[in-house]
Amino acid sequence: MLTCKKFKPPKTATKRLSMHRSFWRHGLFLIRDDNKINIVACLLLVGLTLAAGIAVYGVMRSQIESPLYRGFETALRGESFFFQSHIDEGLANTHMVSRRLPLIQILQQLNIQPDNATAMRDMKRKIDSLLLDGFTAVAVYDINNNEVMQAGHFSLDQTKILPLKVDHNSFLTWNDNQLTLRVSKDVLDLDGRRVAGS
Repeated sequence: MLTCKKFKPPKTATKRLSMHRSFWRHGLFLIRDDNKINIVACLLLVGLTLAAGIAVYGVMRSQIESPLYRGFETALRGESFFFQSHIDEGLANTHMVSRRLPLIQILQQLNIQPDNATAMRDMKRKIDSLLLDGFTAVAVYDINNNEVMQAGHFSLDQTKILPLKVDHNSFLTWNDNQLTLRVSKDVLDLDGRRVAGS
């Protein structure tokens, strides 16, 4: 009869077996820890890259915007100066035309003799010369505000009218897709009396 005895491995074999199992157990954890470390390292790298990119963007943005802002500001200042100089030039030209002695004399003759053909021809020549000098339209009125003569093209559709603070009889009008300076000026004789309006 055979009897089975329980087999007990020697103590050294048990230690080797438990070390072997514990090595595999820790080995699996090591692999999992490596994955965790890799993931954390990648996230840190992405985060640092984004933070560095945002910091560089913040610094470079002000460096790029500053010259652009100064350039735009200079360009706008130049445009506004150009615009203002054209308005001042238009006002000065209108003022100068209203003070021309030949025009004053012709208007005085027309106030005395409204049907004077010679004065009307002279007036026509004077107005036509103003159109050649850059005026788009000219209208001349007598002392009673009756129109004496008109030349050029006055736009009937003036959608936007902006009064200027410089002169109470001057306006900027937007019509036909362009900006036009419209000025009304009284024609005065040498004594300062009103001869006509224009």
